[in-house]
Amino acid sequence: MTTDANFFTRMSLGALSIIVIFLFFRVSTLARASSDNERLRTTVVQISDSLNLLQRSIDSLKAQVPGLGEYMTSMQLHTAKLWYAARNSNWDLADYELNELGEAVDG
Repeated sequence: MTTDANFFTRMSLGALSIIVIFLFFRVSTLARASSDNERLRTTVVQISDSLNLLQRSIDSLKAQVPGLGEYMTSMQLHTAKLWYAARNSNWDLADYELNELGEAVDG
């Protein structure tokens, strides 16, 4: 009976040793995975912050770009000056205003 008990005890200790080793490797793997997840989360947060900054920059630039109304007002002003310059034979001013209209159209 003692040999059976010793055999059973040795088998149980061997199985427990294997389980402990398995659990040790599993815990270390989970710790590494947790560290990788933390780095991934940090990277995602950094990318998200960068995208938010980029979106704010784009919105700021959109606000600075003149709209169609500004272009039309500028063209109307240059056209009126061109008409008055031509009517009064001021060809230097007419040439200048014609160039200004060309620049306004080119954008």
